Amino acid sequence: MKNLYIILLFVLSLNVYAEQSETLDQLVKPVFELIEKGKYKNIASNALSKGAAIKYISPADLEQVDGEFENYFKVFGNYYSYKLIHEQGLKGDYWARWYLLKFERQPVVLYFEFYKPNDKWNVNALEIKTDIDDKIEEAGDYKISVIGLEDES
Repeated sequence: MKNLYIILLFVLSLNVYAEQSETLDQLVKPVFELIEKGKYKNIASNALSKGAAIKYISPADLEQVDGEFENYFKVFGNYYSYKLIHEQGLKGDYWARWYLLKFERQPVVLYFEFYKPNDKWNVNALEIKTDIDDKIEEAGDYKISVIGLEDES
C-alpha cells in the first residue's frame, strides 16, 4: 500500500509539472513567433502584457525596454532557431527558463521568469543575455580549479 501511495504521488507530481510546462510554453510562444517573423519592436510588451507586472511598469520604461530588445535583435543578424537549455525554480509558484537563440552573428540567451501569485501563471520578467562565452569560460575555469590539472608526465 505504501508503494502505491508513493507511485500515486509521483504520477500526480508529473501531471502538475506537465501542466505547468504546457502553460509556460504557451506564455513564451507569442514572443518566439514575433522573433521568427523578425518583428522585434514589442517583444517585452508582448511578453508582459497578460501579467500583473505590467501594471507596475511605466509606459516610458516599457517603451525603453522594447527599444533595447529591438536594437539587440537587429544587430545579431538572421535568426535561425531556439531551444530550451535550462529551467528551474519553485514548482507551481515561481519558475525560470533559459532559451538559446541562434542568430547569424552570435548566440543569445533569452531568460524568462514566471510567477503564479494565485491561480494563473504570468511572465514576471525577461532579459537578453549576451555573455554566453563568459559563462562557459567561468564554468571551465571553475571545473579546472575543482579537479585540478593532471600531470601528463
